Amino acid sequence: MAELVEIRGLRGLKDKVDKISDSIFSKRLMSEIGIFAQTAIKTRTLTGKDADGADFTPYTPKYAVFRKLKGRPINKVDLDFTGSMLASMDIDPTENQLDIFFQNTEDEYGGKNSIKAFFLNQKRNFFALSNDDINTIMKIVEQYYKRLIES
Repeated sequence: MAELVEIRGLRGLKDKVDKISDSIFSKRLMSEIGIFAQTAIKTRTLTGKDADGADFTPYTPKYAVFRKLKGRPINKVDLDFTGSMLASMDIDPTENQLDIFFQNTEDEYGGKNSIKAFFLNQKRNFFALSNDDINTIMKIVEQYYKRLIES
C-alpha cells in the first residue's frame, strides 16, 4: 500500500506560478521594452546611423543648400532639422503589445511629423531595431522574468 507523503511549500509554489502566469505579458514589461526601443532609435538616429549601423546617405545637394541657408549643419545627416519629428515619437504599451509610432503633430513649418517619418524612413532605415537592440530587449525580458521568479 502506498503511503501518503506530504510535500510542504506547494501552496507557495502554486501562488508563485499563478503570479508568473498572470504576469507573462504585462504593461510594465511592454513599457520597459518601449522606453528602451524609443531611446535606442532616437540615439542612433542622432548619431547619423541607420538600424544596420551604416551612416545615413548624404543630403541631396539641393537640400544641403536649403539646410545651410537655414543655419543647419550639413556635414552629418541626423534627421534633426527642428527636432519635432523625433520628439513626436511615442509608445503605447498594453498588456501584450507595444506600439511605437510618431504622433500626428506638426513642426514649426506645418510639416506632419508622422508623414515626415514615413518618407524619411523609406530613404534612411532609422525607424527599426538593430540586432543589438533585439539582443538587449531579450535581456530586458530575461531580467523581467528573473525578477518575477525571485519575488
